Amino acid sequence: MSGTEIDVPPREQTICAIFVTYYPDGQFSERLARIIAQVDHIIIVDNHSNEEAVRMLRTLCAEINGELIENEGNLGIATALNQGIRRAIELGYFWAITFDQDSWPDEDLIKTLSEIYASSPEPWKVKMIGSNYRSPITGGPILSFKNMTSPSFAERKVVITSGTLMCLEAYKEVGPFRDDFFIDLVDHEYCLRIRSHGYKVLISCKVLITHSLGNESFHRFLWGQVCYNHSPLRKYYITRNCLTTCNLYKYKEPWWVVRRFGGMFKEVLLVVFFERKKLEKIQAILLGVRHAISGCMGRLQSNCLNEHWNRLISHDIK
Repeated sequence: MSGTEIDVPPREQTICAIFVTYYPDGQFSERLARIIAQVDHIIIVDNHSNEEAVRMLRTLCAEINGELIENEGNLGIATALNQGIRRAIELGYFWAITFDQDSWPDEDLIKTLSEIYASSPEPWKVKMIGSNYRSPITGGPILSFKNMTSPSFAERKVVITSGTLMCLEAYKEVGPFRDDFFIDLVDHEYCLRIRSHGYKVLISCKVLITHSLGNESFHRFLWGQVCYNHSPLRKYYITRNCLTTCNLYKYKEPWWVVRRFGGMFKEVLLVVFFERKKLEKIQAILLGVRHAISGCMGRLQSNCLNEHWNRLISHDIK
């Protein structure tokens, strides 16, 4: 269904919030409380946390009249998002706002995103509105906007999952998040797919959430750089999924692809100069390259990257 056939603006009554959890910490209830009054319903999708965490989530959902989807295994961020969104559609919501479990929403988040939709020149084309966010390390915004025609929002190629408002009618049209990505670049690929259908992705110039992309640390290198210190396993998924996405959109979004390649090169340098477990991470990156080329997607069947690396150099992976 095209965006012009149904145009329901985002407001509290039309929005469902979806949280994906995996071993949430004790402050999760505080983060959840910041969004409860801003939306009509809450859905939590848990990717097989321990019993203590699940009990906490059950209690929270009972208190707020929310819903908890309990997965029997870690199905990945993409599948969990799809589960939550499908349930929101079943309940009749037109919009969903998605969150990581460690993000701190501001109290005016939904109000600001709704105002952006209403003030955009062609709101029927706007299918995703992301939130600019502050780093918990530096305290400053991740994105700085200058010389903008609009003081409140900018058009973007991609936004992160957390704090992003998405139109569920567009989701029905363009399809679900890619389950085979499992984790990482799930949001970027989806934004590019939305754009490929002629729709717009916007972002708030105002900071609306506090969010960390990893175990961040700041280093004086190339005018100051943040290392995200992802685990070797995450380096594998980031590399594989980034290259897969670049290949998919190299003709439709060439400048994004060029920038991503530059970003990947910089991340390798940061691993070499600043991060721990350098050898394991470089091996994971190379394995991600190999699997992107061969089309080996989905969850890595074993968490032992050394096992996969040894098989690779022994030519056992075809």
